[in-house]
Amino acid sequence: MSGKSFSIWLNNEYLPRNPDKLWIKEVSSKSVKRSIENGCIAFTRFFKHQSAFPNFKKKGKSDVKMYFVKNNPKDCRCERHRINIPSLGWIRIKEKGYIPTTKDGYVIKSGHVSIRADKYYVSVLIEILNNKIVNNFNEGIGIDLGLKDFAIVSNGKNYKNINKSAKLKKLEKQLIREQRSLSRKYENLKKGWSTQKTNIQSIHDEIVSNVRENLQYLDVSIFNYILSGRTSESL
Repeated sequence: MSGKSFSIWLNNEYLPRNPDKLWIKEVSSKSVKRSIENGCIAFTRFFKHQSAFPNFKKKGKSDVKMYFVKNNPKDCRCERHRINIPSLGWIRIKEKGYIPTTKDGYVIKSGHVSIRADKYYVSVLIEILNNKIVNNFNEGIGIDLGLKDFAIVSNGKNYKNINKSAKLKKLEKQLIREQRSLSRKYENLKKGWSTQKTNIQSIHDEIVSNVRENLQYLDVSIFNYILSGRTSESL
């Protein structure tokens, strides 16, 4: 079912027969259509044997996400320290300067708000106007992946293995202690089990974030070298 056909069925058939479900109209119609389209894609992939049978996501086991789209010019505006989300208004951003701002000519078309480890994250789809493509690629680069060093590049730069860093080892030891504490609370039916579970999720999230940032630094450095013939040292 397409988004258009679902909207026709919802407004002409379902809502007139179910007036207690009029709360659906309180959110953006595009957000409702997107959820139906996501479900359609999931079932299409299942019948093509590309994925498992779709299930409703459980709040305790999956990232809770809210989809929003740009419905009018005042929606989805972004400044350095805050972003305007439909139905929520202006929301302050903790990590400032990561999302391109509206005054710089960037247009936010849609986005997601998700919660993970008791923290809220926003990701957006941005339209870049007057984008200039520069075709000054370098010849290429050779990469040797290893265990002691994560990667050794032909330009002479070594990238350390983050799994052997002191910071990550400290987080892994902390994770083991918190998991043991959670196990004891669960076995003895003690209070604070939910809080302890959130603490463990936060440590997992910090470990994943450190590894992801390290890989992104590696990707950007190598791409900059291929693009302009030099490795960026300012990241």
